[in-house]
Amino acid sequence: MTIGDLERCTGMTRANIRYYEQEGLLSPVRRENGYRDYSQEDLDTLLRIKLLRQLDFSLEEIRKLQRGELDFSAAMARRSDQLARDRDQLDIARQVCRDLGREVRSFQELHAETYLGRLSGISPLVPAQQRDEREIHPWRRYFARGMDVSLAVLTIYIIQSVILHTPILDGAAAMIGRTLLAWGVILLVEPLLIHFWGTTPGKWVWGIRLERNGGGRLTLGEAYKRTFYVFAAGEGMSIPIVEIICNFRSYRRYKQGYDLYWEEDSVLRFQERGWLSLVLYVGGYILLSACSVLLALNTFLPPNHNDLTVANFAENYNYYNEALELSDISLDQDGNFFRVEDPFRVAIFAPPADPEFAYEVTDGALRAVSYTLEVENQQEMFAMPAAYAKTAYLAMAAARPGTTVFNIANLLSTTDAWTSTASCSLCWQDVSMTYIVDASGYDPNWLDAGYFLPIEGWPNHLTITFRAEMVE
Repeated sequence: MTIGDLERCTGMTRANIRYYEQEGLLSPVRRENGYRDYSQEDLDTLLRIKLLRQLDFSLEEIRKLQRGELDFSAAMARRSDQLARDRDQLDIARQVCRDLGREVRSFQELHAETYLGRLSGISPLVPAQQRDEREIHPWRRYFARGMDVSLAVLTIYIIQSVILHTPILDGAAAMIGRTLLAWGVILLVEPLLIHFWGTTPGKWVWGIRLERNGGGRLTLGEAYKRTFYVFAAGEGMSIPIVEIICNFRSYRRYKQGYDLYWEEDSVLRFQERGWLSLVLYVGGYILLSACSVLLALNTFLPPNHNDLTVANFAENYNYYNEALELSDISLDQDGNFFRVEDPFRVAIFAPPADPEFAYEVTDGALRAVSYTLEVENQQEMFAMPAAYAKTAYLAMAAARPGTTVFNIANLLSTTDAWTSTASCSLCWQDVSMTYIVDASGYDPNWLDAGYFLPIEGWPNHLTITFRAEMVE
């Protein structure tokens, strides 16, 4: 029979039945489709539990009676004696209530000391309403899962930044890719944590533990199966929109008392921690955010440091060129420019020519890099990007020993403020830079916008000189 049949036959709620099953008092069989099949013995067991709970037996007592660890007749005799004592106490309390009704007219006139003595030795008559239902905390589970995913994303950041030292790219595609890689980490690590410790970092923060139905830790196979179903059915394999739909369906199913797809063999235990969970959660995310920022900045440190060869400089140049997406040209190992032709690239206001770097090397170490670019009597508007100079200066200056994750952002923000149409100079650590623009015959309004627009009928001339060098 189904759980609906049990609800009708016993008058219990679905949550009641699931709770007793999780406590190991019921053992329904599983059909091939994964649904539970309850037997007549399960129905009889539920009715017995209902009766014994109404007689105020605890679940632990019922469990011992079911296993034969507690003598049934002796247990009934003890309960009968207890009920007799309770009856005597109720009779005394009832008489006190009658006397209070006759002798006292208002709350203010009640002299409690007179009557408390008559109730001495009687247990407090507070009815304990039993709610044998499994606890549900959907938002605690949701926040715990989010923290676990964030930790996995941080792991991907560490691999990218510290081990592979590759740029952490932005954009929707990059974010989706990182999330999928993070789930790969979760699928590998979470089952081990559940099997050996019964929890994960996010679940621990919110006081959540996982057990098998009836107690004990999940096997590795059960833990891996559970985590995979969470990814597939609960998170929609992190596919945008699908993930939101799956989250909502799981939330609604969980609130209605149904089992989630991945919880056939497991049960969640919740520990109340009050404000501690919220403090741990907020503090954890502050720490995660700080680590993410530092790791992101670490990727902006170049692959080569200290004294550079031309080949090292070229590698640094290409690294920043990709990380910051500054231009579409790169350097070969000899420091010469090359451009990968893209048939889909449409050049708008393209520069008349690309610069050629000149290198000054002493004892194999690069001491200076420079270029001079001249444009004479250009007839069409063009843009001369400062990316060549910015990337070259970053490749050289960021390699110096004084550059760290704590100050690299200052260097990046300074170079980001450069414009191709204005002269500027800068010194970072022991690397100085000059960028000089000498332009005539161009519309000044367009120069402010970063473009060179020749004034019709006027001769025009542009010279851009860039030099970055080591200083003592």
